[in-house]
Amino acid sequence: MAMAASPTNRSVLPTTEWTELEGMFFTLTRYVWVIIPGVGLPGNFLSILVALQKDNRKVSTCVYMVALACADSLSIGENIGGTFVIFFTKAEELQMQILYYLSHTGAILSGLVLMEMSVDRLIAVRYPMEARTRCTVSRALKVITVSAIFVSGANLHIFFIFHKADLGGYGLVVSSPGHEEYELLVLAYHLGVGSVIPFIIIVICNVFIIATIRAAANKREAMGQDEKGKKSSEKETRYLTRMLVIVCAAYVGLSLPYRLYDLILKIPAIAQQYQEKTNYWRWRRLLEVWTLSHIWDWNYAVNFYLYCIGGGKRYRSEVARLLGCNKKNP
Repeated sequence: MAMAASPTNRSVLPTTEWTELEGMFFTLTRYVWVIIPGVGLPGNFLSILVALQKDNRKVSTCVYMVALACADSLSIGENIGGTFVIFFTKAEELQMQILYYLSHTGAILSGLVLMEMSVDRLIAVRYPMEARTRCTVSRALKVITVSAIFVSGANLHIFFIFHKADLGGYGLVVSSPGHEEYELLVLAYHLGVGSVIPFIIIVICNVFIIATIRAAANKREAMGQDEKGKKSSEKETRYLTRMLVIVCAAYVGLSLPYRLYDLILKIPAIAQQYQEKTNYWRWRRLLEVWTLSHIWDWNYAVNFYLYCIGGGKRYRSEVARLLGCNKKNP
């Protein structure tokens, strides 16, 4: 669940209409937070099982797929925890800080893993000879471990400078009186590591990957070779690359709207409008946050199903074999 600093101060206008609006949106949120884990957790679990099959776990991309599923599941777990805190307990600051920590750790790690997987695939596609020494399982594990340690440690600041705010009963804002420079540093960290850097590298890598594949296909066509003439290694590269490109496109498409929205709210003139003491701005703020944050949340639940699309018949057959669905009747 995406939780971001907000300029809204709900306590300024405690009207009946606002209370009813809150209740409606929290009711909708309750159902959405049931659906997303119900769809995402089984899918992430299956994607881990497929990636850990004997042949797959020898491929660096599959190692990244396992890490991505774990990071996504962490964010989904925060959704479940958030649902429990909101609807069954009184949200205390420490509970909210823990949830915020899990949410941002999973979200940032998810983007970093996709970025690292994109770089890994780019090397494999553009420099296949070097991929044998650079795109290895051991290197993938080292990169993932360093990323996890870095994000887990960097996000500890949440427990020190994020404090409870009355944003419909569930929200945190950056607050460090007398240390405003920390607020700027936190903003730069979340904007850079959590958004800008992964987005730029993911987009650039995937553009080069697609361009390289298309160039190879054109060259093959000019030489009079068909799809059947491709080597098994080339088919493996295309198979893994298709899944990566689709998942990266979904990541950018589902998470970018909220990221941009959160960035726009940092503009003082726009933030000032959302501080207006009118129900119009409250309705608008709640609707925008609810819609965009839940679009973002789906990013953590759809990767397995995108693998089934991008991986085609081969990936689906691996899933069916794993589940025992393709056994022939005696």
